[in-house]
Amino acid sequence: MVSAVALRAQIEASLAQRIPAALSPVPRVQRPTVPTGIPTVDALLGGGLPIAAISEIVGAECSGRTSLALSFLTQITQQERVCAWIDVTDSLEPKSAAACGVDLTRLLWVRCGETLQGRPRKCMARIDATTHGGSVPEPPGTFTPRCYEPVPKIRPSRSAIHRVELLPEKRNVSAQKPGKTIWKRLEQALRTVDLLLHTGGFGAMVLDLGGVAPEYALRVPLASWFRFRQAAERTQTTLVLLTQRACAKSCASVVLQTSYAGRDADGKTLLSGLHFQVELLHRHKIESFLPDAIPRKSPASDHATWSNRMAWAGRR
Repeated sequence: MVSAVALRAQIEASLAQRIPAALSPVPRVQRPTVPTGIPTVDALLGGGLPIAAISEIVGAECSGRTSLALSFLTQITQQERVCAWIDVTDSLEPKSAAACGVDLTRLLWVRCGETLQGRPRKCMARIDATTHGGSVPEPPGTFTPRCYEPVPKIRPSRSAIHRVELLPEKRNVSAQKPGKTIWKRLEQALRTVDLLLHTGGFGAMVLDLGGVAPEYALRVPLASWFRFRQAAERTQTTLVLLTQRACAKSCASVVLQTSYAGRDADGKTLLSGLHFQVELLHRHKIESFLPDAIPRKSPASDHATWSNRMAWAGRR
């Protein structure tokens, strides 16, 4: 009777040309990571956020989730890699990102909102050239700086050479359903993420859903997150979600929850720093077959604190 060892060797020899090591599983190790730039958070995560995976940062407003994401993008852009920020509610402040150290020349900022073909941004600018006695056609691509907000009419002085008037849309802007507006923005954001992930070339990508109510973010199909995870693994892109509640479910490799922990003040009125707390809610044991990766030990605690000092702290 043939032993199990001999039978296994015979099967592997016959399948060696098509399936190398068919019955010998490759040892699995953890994914490589990219540091976030915050030592306590990196120690909590065992090195940083995983590469080619989805990481979700959950928290309320002013809980430090955006600061954590900007600190992570700082590390990526300093490596001369291109990043993307998909802004659903147009809440990113470029000056704050630059103050955190993000290289804006390597950041693609996508501000979600419908274009003129979609008809919501219907506040057009009409430029009348009074010196020529005629009118200039409306320039394509002109729209309001903030979506779905009425823009007041600009009344220039009589001595102005060119007169600019903003013509608001005839229909009532406030009568639009807010849920319909959010769904249109979410649809554009998901399509943008899908396009950029399949295009490749991005070291990291942030999908900012922090301004979207949880009842809308939680209705994003799980198939979308699964497709994003597959594309991130293929293009080696780190996708970071900023949400109020965890919505990626099992597709997220790491889920962090941020919260406000206190503040520092110089004297009684000058704010000098903020303290935040980070809790590791979930760590999915997705492992890649990378022989050069080093297994990391799990942290002793699932909490970490960090501080964000203001730029003017210590100045008089």
